[in-house]
Amino acid sequence: MGTGSRVVQIAATWREKARPLQPDLRDIAFRYTNIGFVFVVIGFVVQYTHQSPSLIFSFNLLAVFPSSVLLGVGLKSMGHRYGPVIQAVLYMTFGNAVQLITSVILLKNRQIKLLQTSLIGGILSNMHLMLGIGFLLGGVSRMEQFYNLTIAQVYSSLLLPSVTGLVLPTATEKLAKPVPNGIIGQSRTIAIIFLLIYLFLLFFQLKSHSAVYMAPSQKTPRRKRAPRAAVDRIAQAFFHGSKSPSERHLPRYLSCLLATLSTTLIGFNTFFATNSLEGLLNTTSLTTSFVGIVLLPIFTNDLEPIKAAMNDDMDMTLQATVGKCVQAVLFVIPVIILLGWMMGIDEMKLSFDGFEVSALFASAIYISNLIMNGKSFWQVFPHKPMLWHKC
Repeated sequence: MGTGSRVVQIAATWREKARPLQPDLRDIAFRYTNIGFVFVVIGFVVQYTHQSPSLIFSFNLLAVFPSSVLLGVGLKSMGHRYGPVIQAVLYMTFGNAVQLITSVILLKNRQIKLLQTSLIGGILSNMHLMLGIGFLLGGVSRMEQFYNLTIAQVYSSLLLPSVTGLVLPTATEKLAKPVPNGIIGQSRTIAIIFLLIYLFLLFFQLKSHSAVYMAPSQKTPRRKRAPRAAVDRIAQAFFHGSKSPSERHLPRYLSCLLATLSTTLIGFNTFFATNSLEGLLNTTSLTTSFVGIVLLPIFTNDLEPIKAAMNDDMDMTLQATVGKCVQAVLFVIPVIILLGWMMGIDEMKLSFDGFEVSALFASAIYISNLIMNGKSFWQVFPHKPMLWHKC
């Protein structure tokens, strides 16, 4: 057989293998959210043409959303291959990776106040905004939704004690008379303990009690004649695109490629936006609190908890919001504290603004009690963004 015939045969073989992927690739390519990739290109352009900080931040902020949707497609496909437990851990890790990138850049630039505010803001945003929207869009066409009560109990038992660990150094500094460098030592000790607790949590999730996380929760049928069904249909069209999403059949290499590509794009856009923050604060009337509590957390918020709630997968919604908060407290914040230690930045410690840390502590109490009944209603939604706004 000649070389030309062999090439033709190989091409035909690959074409036959790729044919089953065509519906999946078509569904990925023609999503409504792909229009947003225009902002990814514009984000690179305004960065390398040295435009104003406000333009750089705005366009790179918008560029994060389409990449987050693409990341969700890749992680969802990987989740169908490896199971829901791995899928949930991947969602939390990739989402908090953006928070980690932002935090490292702010730490390197010694913008400690903004860094501390953004860490608190990211947790509050997931607790209230993303979980609240998930409750609304998931419950708008259902009487009620259920989730795995054991998962809720695990996160509830970890959330409040870990947040209390963040409060202690702040309370010590403001209410007591600590010895010199006492808060720094206390912060680093707590960071090391938190990392050890997180390792135990991973072992609990992935090894010793993984079956608990895979236990199915009760499903609730849609109300076809619900008065809010129009809202549900619009949301379904926006988040899911076509009606035949078969991403679960994507091969492993394509799932990894989508996740890697989207994470890389998010990393670049986050890097550009974070580096423009100092100029943004100097040239606009925006405050450090507003940027840290409201704007920066947008980079770490993905759409997966909302999509999961609309599919009545409240276990994933809970893990992608409350579980993500637990991971941020037990992993992201300790890593930043230890990085500051390695870089000789003693200003990076667990001493936050008194009002912000009080809001975080109150939110942890509220969320811990909210999720303990094992079911949710859309009526909870109006309270949660209101609490996030007040924070």
